[in-house]
Amino acid sequence: AAMNRRSRLMSVTAAIVIGAVAAVVYSSKPSVVHPAPLVAATNDKLTTSRAELAGAMKIAEERLASNPADGRAAATYAQSALRRARVESNGGYTRRAEQLLKAVLDREPGDYDALKMLGAVYMSQHRFREAIDVATRAMRVHPADAWNDGVIGDAHLELGDYAAAFDAFDKMAHVRPDAAAYGRIAYAQELQGNLGAAIATMRMAAEATGAQDPESLAWHHAQIGNLLLQTGDVDGAAREFA
Repeated sequence: AAMNRRSRLMSVTAAIVIGAVAAVVYSSKPSVVHPAPLVAATNDKLTTSRAELAGAMKIAEERLASNPADGRAAATYAQSALRRARVESNGGYTRRAEQLLKAVLDREPGDYDALKMLGAVYMSQHRFREAIDVATRAMRVHPADAWNDGVIGDAHLELGDYAAAFDAFDKMAHVRPDAAAYGRIAYAQELQGNLGAAIATMRMAAEATGAQDPESLAWHHAQIGNLLLQTGDVDGAAREFA
């Protein structure tokens, strides 16, 4: 069961893989980071394909070279780096993202774009307490941003505090009912043994993901496949993986 959860939920916010076998009983704390991608592509001219991610990172670094305090550029780099780390299973991208975000915050401690992304980067590095601290700081700056609830919930989940994690996911879904929130609710349902609800909610997450975001689409269909495997529906799982 632990191996299935590790393969499903990323090892650096990492490795979206079609997991091995799934188990029905969850008796130990899962080793997961980000039960779903936090960010969807919102610009139809950009996608989350490997080439677009690399291009976005390059442009962001060029902007930061001319203005090291550009929090939006650092956040763009970090967002793309987290996704690219999953695609390529390369944690080096997130280490570079941390450096750029901290460089911005050294100059502009209250920069919200940099602050919110640093919490997600800490999650990718399994620095869960630090992720909670940073996301809490970010929440004080922008209380209505559901992103921070996702980071806080993910971190509490990793630390074994399911009640706090589920509360954060519920709040996230209430504030912004999108694919990222649905993915987390689905995982909470799975952990509580309600596979039918988890499958239905994860399908909602897939349906809420735009075609311009192939990385998230692949992730959600892989998760549906993993859930179907747990029910014994091998054919259905194969279709989702395909």
